[in-house]
Amino acid sequence: MSKPRFLWIFLLGFAVAASLNATVHDVSIRQIQETSDPNGDSPYVGDSVRFTGIVTAAYAQYPPFNSGFVVQDSSGAWHGVYVYTFEDVADVRIGDSVEVVGLVDEYYGLTEVKVSDLQDITVLASGVNPPQPVVLQTGEVSQEAYECVLVQVQHVVVTNPDLGYGLWEVDDGSGPVLIHSGFPYSYQPQLNDTLLAIKGPVGYSYGEFKIEPRGDFDIIQSADGTGEAWFEPNVLPANSTVDSVVFYFRGVVDTIRRVDITLPQGLAADSVVGRSAFEGASITHAGTFIIISGVEVATGDTGELVLYGMSTPSEPDTYTVTVRTSSTGTPAPIPNPPQLVVMPTDGTGIAWFEPNRLPSNTSIDSIVFNFEGTGPLPITTVVVEFPEGFAFESVDGVGEFEDAEIDIDGLTITVSNVSVDQNETGQLVIRNVLTPVISGNSQTYQVAVRTAATGTPIEIPELPELEVVTTSGSGIAVAMPYIGFVNDLVDIEIVLWPDFGTLRGFMLALPPESLMTWSGSLELEAGFDTADLEILPTGEIVLTGFELHVGDSGVLILHDVQLDSIAAETHFTANTSVNGDDFQPIAVQPLFVIESADSTVPYVMLGKVQTPGADGVSSGMVGQMVTSIGVVTAPSGVFASDWLSIWIQDPTGGVNIYSRSGGSFQLGQLVRVAGEVKEYNGVTEIDVSNGGITVLADDYPLPEPIELRVSEPLSEGYEGFLIKISGKVASTPVGAGAGQKFQLWNGVTPIDIYVYNTTGIDLSDVRVGELFEIVGIGGQYDSEEPYTAGYQLLPRFQSDIRWIGEGGYAEKPELLVSPNIFAPDLGEVLNITVKGPQEARYTLRVLDSKGRLVKTLYEGRTAPLNEVWRGDDEIGAPVPLGLYIVQLKVVHADGTIDRVNKLVVVTTP
Repeated sequence: MSKPRFLWIFLLGFAVAASLNATVHDVSIRQIQETSDPNGDSPYVGDSVRFTGIVTAAYAQYPPFNSGFVVQDSSGAWHGVYVYTFEDVADVRIGDSVEVVGLVDEYYGLTEVKVSDLQDITVLASGVNPPQPVVLQTGEVSQEAYECVLVQVQHVVVTNPDLGYGLWEVDDGSGPVLIHSGFPYSYQPQLNDTLLAIKGPVGYSYGEFKIEPRGDFDIIQSADGTGEAWFEPNVLPANSTVDSVVFYFRGVVDTIRRVDITLPQGLAADSVVGRSAFEGASITHAGTFIIISGVEVATGDTGELVLYGMSTPSEPDTYTVTVRTSSTGTPAPIPNPPQLVVMPTDGTGIAWFEPNRLPSNTSIDSIVFNFEGTGPLPITTVVVEFPEGFAFESVDGVGEFEDAEIDIDGLTITVSNVSVDQNETGQLVIRNVLTPVISGNSQTYQVAVRTAATGTPIEIPELPELEVVTTSGSGIAVAMPYIGFVNDLVDIEIVLWPDFGTLRGFMLALPPESLMTWSGSLELEAGFDTADLEILPTGEIVLTGFELHVGDSGVLILHDVQLDSIAAETHFTANTSVNGDDFQPIAVQPLFVIESADSTVPYVMLGKVQTPGADGVSSGMVGQMVTSIGVVTAPSGVFASDWLSIWIQDPTGGVNIYSRSGGSFQLGQLVRVAGEVKEYNGVTEIDVSNGGITVLADDYPLPEPIELRVSEPLSEGYEGFLIKISGKVASTPVGAGAGQKFQLWNGVTPIDIYVYNTTGIDLSDVRVGELFEIVGIGGQYDSEEPYTAGYQLLPRFQSDIRWIGEGGYAEKPELLVSPNIFAPDLGEVLNITVKGPQEARYTLRVLDSKGRLVKTLYEGRTAPLNEVWRGDDEIGAPVPLGLYIVQLKVVHADGTIDRVNKLVVVTTP
């Protein structure tokens, strides 16, 4: 069957090591927890995951939460999980928003995410209002769905004050629930005590579910001193007057009739107005003291107090606001008083470069400086100062910088007349960047960034960095073919591709003369055709006087290489240089295997095995005996359990390997196969039942999957290759033969996905309209000639099916583009997905790198939205090659505006 285009992409991927075990799945907590397994095991057991959420409990004194913390990303069933940190203690608190990367495990029935390195826990924000507890009857708590979820039971009676091991029991009449003293609290349960409420995360240990109160504030005996309070915004500029700040109060148990607020010194409001549950209340406002009375805030109700003309202190700090409440008695302080964070206004923001790793002594078309606002006030001025050794020619502003005034003074760029608010981003496209010459392999440069909102620009806390590295020692080289037979006289091509920066020198040494000798005859092709050649007295071949850029290749053909009579596995030694004299070895040296001669079973590369015969579809080698070498990309047991069915791949193709007798072969093993070429339902296979398989190496570099272009279908040319696609689920998984099948949209083309039952892959989360990235083997099932249908993608592992987003509405605007580099000349299109709130107006535009309108793709009120850009302007004419911005503008129902920008590149084949 025919080879796909861009063979060098596959060769490059084949030479770079990859580990599926290192794949990290970006998931929600619900995806980790929700399960149909009768034992309650997570579908991600054994997988590495990344998720975000808010800390609801941390480090109890007794199990099950004594060695970690509990995180939730929403209120309700399946939305909580335990993070286990071994002997380490993470610096997290209730209300911290965190990102966690760890390994999913089941510990005696408790789902946990194990984190062995605290650096895999990132605190994104503090003082965040945690998810609300789910109000349940006591008889409803003991369910898998509520494991690690905040729950609250109300109006309960203590039915057993001491069950041993810190356990006691309460009941509201619906059935008992266990309460545990894993966290310290002062309450001592007594038989027949009546409690207004108990809340906490649900733990699981020793085969039992139990509520884990986190302190006295979770055991509520009186409504006085109860409630939850917070401010929006809770981050304010220092030494300023804010137009308005809203104080929110929510009732959590019986009705609250009075709320007292005491502001810290330095914070004061000109006037206050009650709304929602506080509307019509009696409000006394005297300086920093506010009394709200004459109200009735029931459980779940929220009162709002708008503080107008809020003045802030000059000293940045975190200020705690005292809140006291009462139902019928004396006002008492609530357990978790709200905080106001007062921040400086100048010198705020986050900055970074894309890319931030640059080759030395090289002219780069462009790099992008990104700046995101983080402060309480919009940033109006940004100053970027490059270190000595760099140079650039011009700068264009995009995103929030598109209408900015940009001044360039040597290495300093000043961006003014802008307004970059929190979570808004501006970009500078810096063109024709010349990087410095460095000594050594790498050097890191800090770029000074100063910002101002109202005053003089001040340096931001964390400066962006640019790493400049030598390209000496970079690049990928392979031998073609990489196998020969003893005593053969062969020609060998050595192909070199830069994978980073520019290469100007290449040095090659052959394996020892005991294994091969060379006549001295060679040819230089492709990027080497004008190179200067020198053969050193020690035998090394040195090429200089050329330039290979990423996307180029150089070919060195060694003629008349005599292989020795000894079978062996060996390597060429390849070195590369950025300047033609500082040669360094590349990371993965070109492999060559010398095999024992067997004239009855010729060696062929897998691409030739797949090359069609006279019918244009089936292999032209059907019925012939062959020997081939490849790396195992689908191991034993994945696609069959009663016979051997594995897939192997070499730089030219991939083939199914079949045997009636079975065998065990692992992912990443380099194997030699000998057998007969056959066709089975459209799939080319090598039947090794009368031949055999030999393992040549373990842990061999796996090829990178080739990503289908948007709207490209699967075809004969992709059979046997690892393939990756991204898109929306088009149909629900249904049973079909020995597995399940569904479809995924690749642009406007549906791709058939077939999942064998033997893979053990759980498809319960695969729902129509949701976005997935799927990796698998390019396969086929077509039982009738001419075998031109039935192309399908075959995922191998749970990690091959990765959820990347929901297809419906979203609270905040989201803009997804794929691929971010595309070639309209090849018929490729840019696939655009928009999500956002339902009540909003959307404008989707394409801008050039200077912020000028190229095309309006959509204006209206529909979301979610799927659009395609074909690389054309308003009149349908092709746009010039270069950098473009896809901009989403969202006008919300309250009049506020959000903008999201994505950079894309229009290129050519």
